[in-house]
Amino acid sequence: MRRLIRWSVALALIWSLLWGGMALVLRQAYLGWFDDRTAQGWSVDYAEFTLTGYPLHHRVRLTSPSFADPVNGTAWSGEWLQFESPAIWPGRQSMTVSPEPQRISYFDQTAILTAQDMQADFHLAPGLDLQLKTLSMTSGPWQLENPDGSVTEAQGLTLSMSQQSDAPQSYDIRFDAPGFVPPSGLRSLSARADALPDTFESLTLNATVTFDRPWDLRAVDTARPQPRAIQLDLAEAQWGKLLLRMAADLTVTAEGVPNGQVSIQAENWREAVAMGRDTDLLPPEVFDAVEQGLSLLAQMTGGPDSLDVRINLRDGFMAVGLIPIGPAPRLILR
Repeated sequence: MRRLIRWSVALALIWSLLWGGMALVLRQAYLGWFDDRTAQGWSVDYAEFTLTGYPLHHRVRLTSPSFADPVNGTAWSGEWLQFESPAIWPGRQSMTVSPEPQRISYFDQTAILTAQDMQADFHLAPGLDLQLKTLSMTSGPWQLENPDGSVTEAQGLTLSMSQQSDAPQSYDIRFDAPGFVPPSGLRSLSARADALPDTFESLTLNATVTFDRPWDLRAVDTARPQPRAIQLDLAEAQWGKLLLRMAADLTVTAEGVPNGQVSIQAENWREAVAMGRDTDLLPPEVFDAVEQGLSLLAQMTGGPDSLDVRINLRDGFMAVGLIPIGPAPRLILR
């Protein structure tokens, strides 16, 4: 019995030393990262840094944190931010954000995000570069007050990003926002919006994106990985009678120029054009030209109220069949 007690005490002491050693390494890693960002011109601030969780976890909590990168004009601040990982392996991190309002800024434009139970789980591969294997972000009801005062909200949020085992530069991406309510300003601009329900029936995306390199610590420290191939299986948005579905198979050059094909299906598109016309944001002749062009495409593809269009992208331009429709957007992650 005494031997068992001695062994138990010895193991507890060894584990405590291991936990404390890893805690010291984690603390230095966090504080070192903050110092590196400050040296690069970031503004990094927090009121308190605590590390708890003994004996099974390491739990880092920042009180009143704020981060700002003047190079790209982005900034974030909140009441608190917490990271938690198993004591045996810090590569499985769970990040929890306080339910109090968060401030998200882009240059002089600031939005206020309030979210319940917002959490992100990271699984990082062993190694100095901390390559991302999986990312899963979930949230309960959330609300975003946009810089113009309008409000966007939803009953939840699910975003996942999973690295393919046989292609480390490729990630399967899933997105779902149940009960999505579009910005209040959008509804107030058009009288026709009164005929639409308050929420979207669906707002989802399923895709596989291949980047020029895997996502790792450099994505924060230096530059974001850039897309080189996009396989969009389905993006769907349904708002009452308005329904939009998209699929795509694209390659992307080093300059961000997409090449390939995008398929678009739209139902009751005339209602969407009419809503846009009611906003008076663009001259009526613009919507006349859009409606005439879409009417021609509808007659060629789907029907008077539905569209089934394939857009070809090549060398920086878009076309439907042999009809050019304008320059293609550049796909570059800043």
